[in-house]
Amino acid sequence: MTQEKSGAVSAEDVMDYLEKNTQFFEQYADRLAAVFVPHPYGGRAISLTERLILTYREQIHRLEQKHRELSGFGEDNDVIGEKMQRLILALIGAEKIDAVTQLTVIHLREDFAVPHVDLLWRMELGRRSPPGFVAVGEPLDEFLEKLGKPYCGSREDFPVPALFGQEAKNIQSQALVQLKVSGESGGRGILAMGSEEPERFHADMGTLYLQRMGEIVSAALTRCLSQFNLRLT
Repeated sequence: MTQEKSGAVSAEDVMDYLEKNTQFFEQYADRLAAVFVPHPYGGRAISLTERLILTYREQIHRLEQKHRELSGFGEDNDVIGEKMQRLILALIGAEKIDAVTQLTVIHLREDFAVPHVDLLWRMELGRRSPPGFVAVGEPLDEFLEKLGKPYCGSREDFPVPALFGQEAKNIQSQALVQLKVSGESGGRGILAMGSEEPERFHADMGTLYLQRMGEIVSAALTRCLSQFNLRLT
C-alpha cells in the first residue's frame, strides 16, 4: 500500500489495497465484525455488516423502483398503441376528406382526451382548403417551415395566431404536428392539440407517437385529396 509523503494513507490507497488483496476479508473477518460505523439515517452506530446490508437494500430498492417505472412506461405505451390502432382502423374506412377530419377530431377528443383540436391548411391560389380545415394563406408558411418535427410546449414559445379561435386565450400548452400531402393535389397544414393544463404538452415529452399520428392522418388525406380536388377546384 502506497503512502503520501506526510505518512497518511488516502482512501484511494485503502480501496486499491482491498481490491488487490481480497484475502484480507477472510484473514480479519472477526475484527471486521467488531467494526462499528455511523448509521446513515440516525446517530447510533451499527456494525460494518449491517451497513453493507443497508447498502444492498438501497440498491435493490432503486432497482425495483426502476423496474416499476419501466413497467409503467410499457403499460402506457400499450395503451397509446391501442388508441393509435383504433384511429388507424377508423381512417382506413374513411372515403372522404370530411370523414378523415371528423374522425381525427373525434378520436383525439374522446379517445386521447385532448380538449381542443384544430386543423389549419395552407391555402393555395385557386384552391379551397379541405373540409374541416381552417384555410390560411402565406402567413402559415413561416410556421410550417419552423415545424420540422412535432412541437410540444407553451403557446408563448410557438404562437400560431390562427389556432384555437376564441379558446386561444385559455390554451396553456399545445402539440403541433405538420400534415403533408405530396403530388399535384397535395398541400400541407397543421394538426394542433391544445390544453388548459401547462404540463399536458411539455417540451420534454416524447414526440414519436405524434410523428406517427401526423403520418397516419397525412396518408388518409392523400388517399382522399385527389378526389376532393377534382370536385372543388
